[in-house]
Formats: sequence, C-alpha cells, structure tokens
Amino acid sequence: MEHDKQQIKAKIAVLFTEIEPAYCCPMISSEHYGICDMQVIINMATGAVFI
Repeated sequence: MEHDKQQIKAKIAVLFTEIEPAYCCPMISSEHYGICDMQVIINMATGAVFI
C-alpha cells in the first residue's frame, strides 16, 4: 500500500474457484483455481475508486 495527500494505492490478490459442469455426466464437474492481481487507487478528495 502507498498513500499521499491525494490518493491511496493498494494491491489486492483475489483468489477464486471456477466450477465447470461436465456435459457428458451432470454429476461430475471440474474445478479450476486462479488468482487475479489488481491495483486499486482511491481518490482521497472524492472517494472515487479506480481499478
């Protein structure tokens, strides 16, 4: 995280699981795990958030 009088910058890691159904058998599905890194900037004067 970084900040000054005008903005706050933070790096965020979002972990997720994506589930896909198997079309040949509805009882079976596959899971894929992933991570998404983002930077968020918050304007201190307005509260506006930029991703």
